[in-house]
Amino acid sequence: MTPAPKSLQTGLFVASTIMLCAAGAIWVGKSRESAQIAAQEALEAQNLRHASELLRKSYRADNELSYSALSRTVAFMGDKSVESSARITRAPRHLSIEVVSGPTKGTQSGYSQRWFWRQSADGALEPYAEVKHDANQMAARRFALLAKNYTPILGGETQLDGRRAQIVELRPNQLMDGATGPARRLFIDVQSGLTLRVESFNCALQPVMNSSLSDVDLKPAITPATFERPAVIAASLKNRNWQGEELGTDPNAAARETGFVPPRPTFLPPGFELDGYGVHRCNTTGTMQPAAFSRYSDGLNTLTVFAFKPANSDIEKTMRGACDFGPGALRSREDGGGRLVAMGDLPAPILERVLQSAQFEMAK
Repeated sequence: MTPAPKSLQTGLFVASTIMLCAAGAIWVGKSRESAQIAAQEALEAQNLRHASELLRKSYRADNELSYSALSRTVAFMGDKSVESSARITRAPRHLSIEVVSGPTKGTQSGYSQRWFWRQSADGALEPYAEVKHDANQMAARRFALLAKNYTPILGGETQLDGRRAQIVELRPNQLMDGATGPARRLFIDVQSGLTLRVESFNCALQPVMNSSLSDVDLKPAITPATFERPAVIAASLKNRNWQGEELGTDPNAAARETGFVPPRPTFLPPGFELDGYGVHRCNTTGTMQPAAFSRYSDGLNTLTVFAFKPANSDIEKTMRGACDFGPGALRSREDGGGRLVAMGDLPAPILERVLQSAQFEMAK
């Protein structure tokens, strides 16, 4: 074989050198890109751990600390807002709230162990709900769900009422059709772990409520008279006429009290699990009408499905005005001679699907 001309050999050598240099440059570039990606992933993992630690610290503080504070709440309803403030005192398994400004000024409310109570400005103590488990047990169960269904995102730092606070946002891991939330923005006291401010957003990421604490005292003077005693709350009850009763995970308990089986839909939104069954009573016709309910939660959001015999054809408007079921959308339908109602901070099509998967059933 005739040797290639020297000029051709030189050209091939130069071309090979250029290709090797180019390959080296690509390798170096990819290595740098990989290093940058790895560094970014490490930073995100570190921020996630920090946010999760802050969230756990906040949970422990909110449920285990004793403190008093001035609470200011702003609720948003469309283009309107309602503001109120209250003096609160908190201890494990106890809470006392005295409203000092706003539409319900002068009223008091709170809970002690398993009993929730309220009192008008000129009225007597009124127990309105009894729960199967105390508030700390309920909070522990929901926190476990929260950690599974929501991702904490670390934000910046700020100062609230002279306290250094770290911001943590909670975003859902799974979004339902038609939803971009719900979400929460928490401002957590770096020193104590207490949540100093909560900004709440609904399933459409619209602001629904802001609540903040000021004048925080982490060593309040607590005496036997600070909280209502459970025995006093129970003694003030007449004819066992609770507005609400949380009856745990036994649907038969609610069925025995109402005559209706709590609805058990076969479709639930992603992440929602059974939170409990119970009884709710509302004044729709001048008398207290019982409803059996099933409540589901994903740790942050709740879905409640009621079953009862309707006493009013315009039941949605009546229930809105007479029953304190909580925020969110409401949908209802007739089924088998009864009425099913679903309420929750969820897109309307999701509530409709929940209702269609449930049925009204009289207790046997």
